[in-house]
Amino acid sequence: MRKKIIPAFLLIIAVISSSCEKIEESSPTTLNTSNIANISGRLFANLIIDKTYVEDNFGNFGNNLLTDTLEYAPEGTEIHFRVSKSEYNPTAPTDQMLKFTSTVGTNGNYSINLPATNEGVNVEISFDDFLANKQTWELVSTSYDSLFNPVADFYSSSTASKKYIKSPESNTFHTGEDKFLNFTYN
Repeated sequence: MRKKIIPAFLLIIAVISSSCEKIEESSPTTLNTSNIANISGRLFANLIIDKTYVEDNFGNFGNNLLTDTLEYAPEGTEIHFRVSKSEYNPTAPTDQMLKFTSTVGTNGNYSINLPATNEGVNVEISFDDFLANKQTWELVSTSYDSLFNPVADFYSSSTASKKYIKSPESNTFHTGEDKFLNFTYN
């Protein structure tokens, strides 16, 4: 009789301890990977102030007939998607986060499949800062004809190192959702 009680007692302890598992920050979280949202898009940065844009602003006195074309953020720049574990499991602590990362490819493209729910998960999106040379154009001089009418403008370019920063954003994603989101660095 005593031999039967000990295994039954061990089985009860095993069941109780497994149902009271404490989720810690470093502990794995089980996610339903069939419930995903696909997020893709491009990252832009103004790495070059276009000469035609500067000429247009000068020649038209600020009418801005042309826009300055944005370039793509450098390949290899990372985008981080942080989701509270409680978005997937309401009993998990709200201050514990899961982090997913996407890397920017050529032409500023990125794409990621994030675990989602039908109710939606709130996602904090942050971006790596990067250093790049920024090229700018400026009017140097204007030549005039004999009647003092402007004939031609002369521009020069300069390059200076600049740190590009992108403020964090947040968004909500639902299961089965495909979102195309473009982001621009300041």
